[in-house]
Amino acid sequence: MTWATTVANINTQLSAVTGIGQVINYASDQTRHEDVVAELVSGSILNGAMIRRESYSERQSGGSGYRFIGKHTVKVTVVYSKKQDGSKQADFDALLDAIAAKLRSNDSVFLVQPEDGSEAVDITPISDRMFGNMLVHHAEVRFVVEEVFEI
Repeated sequence: MTWATTVANINTQLSAVTGIGQVINYASDQTRHEDVVAELVSGSILNGAMIRRESYSERQSGGSGYRFIGKHTVKVTVVYSKKQDGSKQADFDALLDAIAAKLRSNDSVFLVQPEDGSEAVDITPISDRMFGNMLVHHAEVRFVVEEVFEI
């Protein structure tokens, strides 16, 4: 499975979460962040998720042949407009829980369980912030996915 296939699977899973808004894939080039956020704006509502690969490592697996295991550290930035009628922190927390549950329950996204026994999907709430002229709830969801490939 390639990175393109992996990110497409992640996109499919996130897009199925009710209330997430648009899901956008973008390269690890942080300078494009503002352009991507502008794409998420719909009227006066800013809801969405942006998928980014933070790091990549690979190693050759044991045995003969050229079989490699790659690990991608993925960060999904989730924003949820506070301008929505009745938008509460509890609604945003429920959205984050739904995202984590969706990622954990899917076989097409090969999550790596951390060796220290912590959660495979790490959610880090970040203070509410302004994106342009919009106040949003903001969090980052991190996880590691694995791909196996042979040359």
